[in-house]
Amino acid sequence: MWSFQTVAFPTNRYLFARTVVGNTDIYSADGTAMPVQLTFGSTVETAPQLSPTRDLIAYTSNATGLYQLYTMNRDGSNPRQITTLDVDGYNNRGVGYRWSPDGAYFIYAHNDKLYRINRDGTGRVELATAPTGRNFRECDWTAEDGGHLVVQTVGADIFDSELYIYNTDGTNSRLLVGNLPGRVDSPSFSIDGLTVVYTRDVAGFNSAAGRQQDARIFSRRTDGTGTPVDLSSGTNNSGKTLGTNDLTPRFAPDGFHLIFVNRTTDEVAPPEVWTADLDGRNRTRLFTNAFLPDYK
Repeated sequence: MWSFQTVAFPTNRYLFARTVVGNTDIYSADGTAMPVQLTFGSTVETAPQLSPTRDLIAYTSNATGLYQLYTMNRDGSNPRQITTLDVDGYNNRGVGYRWSPDGAYFIYAHNDKLYRINRDGTGRVELATAPTGRNFRECDWTAEDGGHLVVQTVGADIFDSELYIYNTDGTNSRLLVGNLPGRVDSPSFSIDGLTVVYTRDVAGFNSAAGRQQDARIFSRRTDGTGTPVDLSSGTNNSGKTLGTNDLTPRFAPDGFHLIFVNRTTDEVAPPEVWTADLDGRNRTRLFTNAFLPDYK
């Protein structure tokens, strides 16, 4: 006769997607400990986001053929499909969604429409329609400064991209970052809601396939004042390596760091998750073969 007791499942604060032998799944990690695989499907499970209340992980999967929004417990159990109208569309393969700051809702993009839906999948409401000829893609939501949404729109080509600020009910849109040479992607609010970080390919490489040559992280005030600040150029040789792109930046929960992905422009080497100070210095690699990170 013998008995044993398993250790508690770790409540890891980092989440990311990883592709192994052509299959993409979701992992969690904390510090230098071995990452824990949370999904094991034969389809794509990607874009994980921990709820602000830290009780559920949201993610998207193409198990139904199109990318739908799901939630699961932090140990990967109890997966539940939330959307029936997919989180999909032109150049949006499951990346265009975000938790509300209180964890009660999601916003998500479906072609040229932006929707809000309860966390249990009920009460879907159409918030906004993209400008004519454009589709919504990535987005974020802040409760600070009165509450706002920031949403990326794309035109006929992925490099035809802009960022707009909306009220949380989808009204009163205003242009924050206009159409510039190269792609503009991945807007995310600062902790106080007064700044948005995003990426822009400063090489101005307008590839219809979406390839980028020199994507950098920029910050800009949400009121549109001032000049965007390049956080990837660095000082004293502390910027990103030539021949790589900085992608999908998000603010760390302490408000004083960024978490983002760095990847070679030819996309042969696996992507890596990094952190850096808000001015772009002290870049530190956290995880290899990891992308679309979240940290709460």
